[in-house]
Amino acid sequence: MKKTSKLIADTAEQLFYQKGFGNVGVDEIRDQSGCSKTTLYKYFGNKDNLIFEILKIRDSRFKQKLTEAIADLDHYESIMQIFKWHLDWFNQDDFNGCLFVRAKEEIHNDQAVQ
Repeated sequence: MKKTSKLIADTAEQLFYQKGFGNVGVDEIRDQSGCSKTTLYKYFGNKDNLIFEILKIRDSRFKQKLTEAIADLDHYESIMQIFKWHLDWFNQDDFNGCLFVRAKEEIHNDQAVQ
């Protein structure tokens, strides 16, 4: 991912996580990222595509972190570590729920996101 598209995606992910998908518009993403709306649309096409890409990035990141957390553990220890990993995540000061669950709740018109 190019530096500019990563900046847009990182900014959008943070805003969506804090405020929800419906409460954040492309103008706010543009303003917070410092990129133009034209650049945002160049890389992502529209808000739904941006949401879809963010969910893919987040899915990949979570899979990688979970895989690392259970590396070299036996079956029982792996299961316990997965629960611990989630508890640690839930107890973070900035925890604001699961972005995937929120996407399912908020976005009803986009089959790709669903």
